[in-house]
Amino acid sequence: MKYIKLDGIQKKYKICIYILTFFIILYFLVVISAKYIETALSFPWVLVNTKEYTAPGIEMVNLEFEEINITTSMWDNINGLFIDNQAEKTIYYFHGNGGELKYFYSEIQYLADLGYNVMSYDYPGYGKSTWTPYFENVTAASEEFFNHIQEVKWVKQEDVIIWWFSIWSGVSLQWAKNKDFDKIVLVATFASRYDIGKENFGFSPQKFFFRPNSFISTENISYIDEPVLMIHGNQDDIISIDQWKRVFENIIADEKYFVELDGWGHNDIISEYWDILEPQIKDFLWDEKLEDMKIIVNEDQKNALRDFVLKNRKIKNSDMITDDAITKFVNNQVHFETLSYIPENLETVSSQYVYDAKWWASLLRDDANLALQQMAEAFFDEFWKKMTVVSAYRSYAYQAGIKARWCPDNLCAKAGYSEHQSGLWVDFWSASTQAIWLADPTLSRYYDWLSDNAHLYGYHNTYQKWLNIDGYEIEPWHWRYLWVDMATYLRDNNLTFAEFYNKYKK
Repeated sequence: MKYIKLDGIQKKYKICIYILTFFIILYFLVVISAKYIETALSFPWVLVNTKEYTAPGIEMVNLEFEEINITTSMWDNINGLFIDNQAEKTIYYFHGNGGELKYFYSEIQYLADLGYNVMSYDYPGYGKSTWTPYFENVTAASEEFFNHIQEVKWVKQEDVIIWWFSIWSGVSLQWAKNKDFDKIVLVATFASRYDIGKENFGFSPQKFFFRPNSFISTENISYIDEPVLMIHGNQDDIISIDQWKRVFENIIADEKYFVELDGWGHNDIISEYWDILEPQIKDFLWDEKLEDMKIIVNEDQKNALRDFVLKNRKIKNSDMITDDAITKFVNNQVHFETLSYIPENLETVSSQYVYDAKWWASLLRDDANLALQQMAEAFFDEFWKKMTVVSAYRSYAYQAGIKARWCPDNLCAKAGYSEHQSGLWVDFWSASTQAIWLADPTLSRYYDWLSDNAHLYGYHNTYQKWLNIDGYEIEPWHWRYLWVDMATYLRDNNLTFAEFYNKYKK
């Protein structure tokens, strides 16, 4: 019996030895692989099959740039981009870790639209860039890409604005701490890799696998005395605002500012909050002195902002191709898909408030006509006069007849290329010349009223900026129905419809 009992103990002992041996081997395997595991957790894109991936919304971003590829003895390839706006200053953009560079095209577009040059590259293992995003690799790649752009594009280091997002703020701070540059913008910044681990697991697992701390933003920021702007959401569940605050406390620069977004998380800060953030960002980039600021957005403001963002997406995603679309675009270079297109639901424009110079012959599409009647009533309340329509819908044949009478291309469109053919355009009072309108006090007053009010009814003055932009001479009398949101957007951004088309669709 004693022997049997001893044998049982020996068996249990052996099992424990096996289990312990297994975990020791597993531990050493993890230690050996810890560098790659840490890298994959920090930069998960290296695990994604990018050939099967399409960045969401990429088809809606018409980002124009020069592709940059760098091959050296160390690198098979570093792939990036450069946008040359002929500006004095250049933004060095470090994108987030949740996708390759094209995932962030919309954010790059925001920065380019500010008028700066923009440079950015895909980190090792991302997009077309090779190797693995180890600490030493991303630091070296950041330096290699910058040196290349500095050499081939004549970018001066002191004219560089560094802009980074999320975990790559640590990468860029690591790279930038001994550089002399213009200023820095940090979005959703983390304190260090140890802090990220502690936040996710309650402790820093890297310590148990003999991994040193790295990308220590709290330390690296203390080497930088250039102006700093930090932006962070206080509901960020990936990088808590506590990390951001510790980084901010270590900034030694005299000019340091923060924007705390109340109720906002980690992703899409710029794309969702751009319209709120843009004034502060512009002031910072343009060397305006700012006070420390904390943006609080309540629930009503959030809903209003969400509606605004959705509305702007609808505007930028508008159908400018289909002949029947309210936002169909045509000019002297772009024609209707069906050259002889005839719109449906045409109505006469004559009414209590609209005078038709063609004696009940002028036609508009019903939606454009309804908006015209509403605008004309408001005009009548102001001037006690009807709005006079001298031309509206023109058929393909009618426009061909006009061109047959040798009307020049800078004033009259070819048949199939005329805006009037859509049934959405109308000419008021006198289709003459800009000089006549400016010289006539009455017409000038009418034009001023239209400029201030027409967008409220969805109408937009199509030709305002001459041939090289709009395709035709300036025509104060020529107004086109779009819809209220689009017309207001164009007015608020000082864009003609042709500029909008060229920016978002061409």
